[in-house]
Amino acid sequence: MIDEKINNSLKELEDSLNNIESARRQVEKIVTSHEALSNSTTEFVNSLNNVTTKIQIIIDLIGKDYNQRINTFEIESKKAIESVKTASEKLAIASDEFSYSLTNIRNILNYNFIVTILLLIIFISSICLIFANGIKLM
Repeated sequence: MIDEKINNSLKELEDSLNNIESARRQVEKIVTSHEALSNSTTEFVNSLNNVTTKIQIIIDLIGKDYNQRINTFEIESKKAIESVKTASEKLAIASDEFSYSLTNIRNILNYNFIVTILLLIIFISSICLIFANGIKLM
């Protein structure tokens, strides 16, 4: 009976040791899985950080490009406005000069018309005098 009790105790002890070994393997498996999950999570976070950094770089580049295009547009717009303003001023000056030239031409034509009328009057008067004198002479 004592042998049987010893054997039963040894059997129970062996079963307990087997259960402890099984539990140790399960804990080891959980720890390994936890480490793998932790490594995967760290890799995922690092990947997200890389994506965030690249997106920020792209946003910065787009912002710089946008600002450059706006600055170029403003410069070109100012140049175009100045060019139009200069052309408008030159056109106004040319228009004034042309108007002045037309006025001068009109004045010259009026003067020439008056001189022509006077010459015509003198000519007609001269002819009348010649005829009047020619009739008296005869």
